Amino acid sequence: CDAVPVLQIASLLKDHERIQSVQSSAPSDDDSDIKKIKKVQSFLRGWLCRRKWKTIIQDYIRSPHADSMRKRNQVVFSMLEAEAEYVQQLHILVNNFLRPLRMAASSKKPPITHDDVSSIFLNSETIMFLHQIFYQGLKARISSWPTLVLADLFDILLPMLNIYQEFVRNHQYSLQILAHCKQNRDFDKLLKHYEAKPDCEERTLETFLTYPMFQIPRYILTLHELLAHTPHEHVERNSLDYAKSKLEELSRIMHDEVSETENIRKNLAIERMIIEGCEILLDTSQTFVRQGSLIQVPMSEKGKITRGRLGSLSLRKEGERQCFLFSKHLIICTRGSGGKLHLTKVGMGGRAWRLAGAGAAAPHPAGAGFTILLLTPIPALQNGVISLIDCTLIEEQESTDEDAKASGQDIDHLDFKIVVEPKDTSSFTVILVASSRQEKAAWTSDISQCVDNIRCNGLMMNAFEENSKVTVPQMIK
Repeated sequence: CDAVPVLQIASLLKDHERIQSVQSSAPSDDDSDIKKIKKVQSFLRGWLCRRKWKTIIQDYIRSPHADSMRKRNQVVFSMLEAEAEYVQQLHILVNNFLRPLRMAASSKKPPITHDDVSSIFLNSETIMFLHQIFYQGLKARISSWPTLVLADLFDILLPMLNIYQEFVRNHQYSLQILAHCKQNRDFDKLLKHYEAKPDCEERTLETFLTYPMFQIPRYILTLHELLAHTPHEHVERNSLDYAKSKLEELSRIMHDEVSETENIRKNLAIERMIIEGCEILLDTSQTFVRQGSLIQVPMSEKGKITRGRLGSLSLRKEGERQCFLFSKHLIICTRGSGGKLHLTKVGMGGRAWRLAGAGAAAPHPAGAGFTILLLTPIPALQNGVISLIDCTLIEEQESTDEDAKASGQDIDHLDFKIVVEPKDTSSFTVILVASSRQEKAAWTSDISQCVDNIRCNGLMMNAFEENSKVTVPQMIK
């Protein structure tokens, strides 16, 4: 009786195993549909995820932060190009001028001394080495783009700022030494040979010596742009801000030096334009005031203005002058070919005589108390350099109705007269005509101011010398 339930249980187990094996070997249609549904769901989930990420990326690309980062990267790329150009300029300064002049100073007949070479170039070679290192660091940072870390590069540059301070302090003196050396014909010829090299691209040595003066302001502008596109929470914000403040501090120190050096460079550029040369422009105390075109009116033999011809185009063309006003002199030039200038001839219409000098009186051979005075003619024409200390400005000219009718134009308010009374020659008059009343007012105002400054300084210096037993230092004179 007990054996029957056991047999039943065993048969039930066998049937269950057979059913499971059949189910595993032959899947139902419902299971295959579920798998298809799962596959479709997986595809849709992937598509939705990709679309969401695409939307997030597109929103970021259009965001202000992404636009700021693009501009920041553009500033860095522009900075790399500008640094490469600056390093090339320093390379030309050192290799085309400094090193050749050092060799020339060691020759048997040196056109320049080693001391003058050092005074002109000072530490420009060290500045070149510094910026070569800085440029290589910039290139390394660009190679790791889009991660750009620049603060540490400026940390390298900041301790070297004393090099630029020395260069700025010496810059005015270097241009003075260069102007002095250019009076040597051998040096001037050698310098023009160096400047004619293709690398210089018709730029002068003064131009290359001035490039370092503008590099610090260029860095300040670059840092301003970087900070404008750098978020306040950026890791480099504080470091870049500190570098900008240090560079601005140096720029304030440089500012006072730049105005004087720019004036010297301007004077040297004008001196190079004048074919005959102009020694007074090599005087570093000459301050450039203004320049422009004026018409010089000729004087008749009776000393009157030849207004009758002023309306003619031929007179305007012949009388056109390029004028340069400086703090102590007025230079009048005519235009030549190739942009060059010639010193014009200004002076009296007649002829005068003067004593030949001390001891000019000689006894007559026949005796009888006769004395011969040796006279020499005063040149009726002088070059176009007029000393303002000898000048008197007359703004309003006297004209008759006949003169006004003959001129054909209303020039009564456009011309002004400069009466020159040199100590060693007879006086003469220069008549100049401006193109407008505003231009005339500008010229006459500046000339009057320069004349007043010269005379006022002369009176103060005389009073100081008369009332003080202490010798006036030469640098004050």
